[in-house]
Amino acid sequence: MAGILVRLDVLERKFYSYRKRLVGGFYAYEHVEETRSVGELCRGNTGAHGVLVCEGKPPVSGNLIIQASLVQEDGRVSSAHQSLWVPGAPHWFDVEDSDRMDVLPEKRRYESGDTTRFQVRMPFRQATAAVAVEREGVREAYVVPLSGQDLVVEVPVQAEYAPNMFVSVPAVRGRVTGVPPTTLIDLGKPSFKLGMAEVRVDWRRYELKVKVTAERSVYRVRDKALAHIVVRTSDGQPPLPAAEVAESS
Repeated sequence: MAGILVRLDVLERKFYSYRKRLVGGFYAYEHVEETRSVGELCRGNTGAHGVLVCEGKPPVSGNLIIQASLVQEDGRVSSAHQSLWVPGAPHWFDVEDSDRMDVLPEKRRYESGDTTRFQVRMPFRQATAAVAVEREGVREAYVVPLSGQDLVVEVPVQAEYAPNMFVSVPAVRGRVTGVPPTTLIDLGKPSFKLGMAEVRVDWRRYELKVKVTAERSVYRVRDKALAHIVVRTSDGQPPLPAAEVAESS
């Protein structure tokens, strides 16, 4: 719809984590999630095609939610939202009782020569990561420092990684200064988290574009269907003469 006023608001999401003691001397993490509005990003009216292009600078960094809202003619409010991560001030993610963490790729598919970007959702302010590219064994390994100010790891993609590669990120945090151990627990002891992600590599070089066209749009039971199959490579060339077609019903 054209000429509709749309407003984009920014909401900030934060997690507060703390440890509590359980029965038997064990400890577990508890989390409190806080979501608050930090202001308006931009506003404007949709164009002739019902699209609004709105740009603005986020007022804060971290885990943000961009919420678009509009008021319909009957007074009802319609809204949609999208979450994103804005680097800046030091941040870290919520921590779990296990030794796992999330490693999220920027895209699921890359070509050789690209540089992959992974967001490491570690619960540490600072850590050291031994990044490994794995596929039928460890192909490459890097040791990189990680900071809560920029939780991103970049890995160059090589042609021999096709058709996929796994990137593992074990983040190790050393002993925390100023947190002495007690007779019951050592909260400042060294800790680690491990995350892994898979991405596709060079699928364009191997994929085939298949188009199937039937002779008729309607068939009866026990009729024989005649189909025309067109197969091309990603660059529009015909496949090799020894290519085969497998059918299923």
